[in-house]
Amino acid sequence: MVGARLTSPLRAGASGYLTKVSAPDELVIAIRDQGAGFDPEALPDPLAPENLLKSSGRGIFFMRSFMDDVTLSRVPEGGMEVRMVKKLPPQSQP
Repeated sequence: MVGARLTSPLRAGASGYLTKVSAPDELVIAIRDQGAGFDPEALPDPLAPENLLKSSGRGIFFMRSFMDDVTLSRVPEGGMEVRMVKKLPPQSQP
């Protein structure tokens, strides 16, 4: 999941930044790139019949499927930030 998102800025010819914060109850991963950005609302539906056989266009769909929260936002300096949160199960005490 993170690997797929990290390669996107490289393909677009831009650089990117990765931030990972881990707490006992959640993992937060933020990825920021300096590319042109995109409109998340304009993304095609990967489950639409005309998109089912396409070899790309499912990254955001998978992020939203596997993570508890995904936020896509434009960065004022240019580019996008993807923030993913995964809630972690309570750790048992030995």
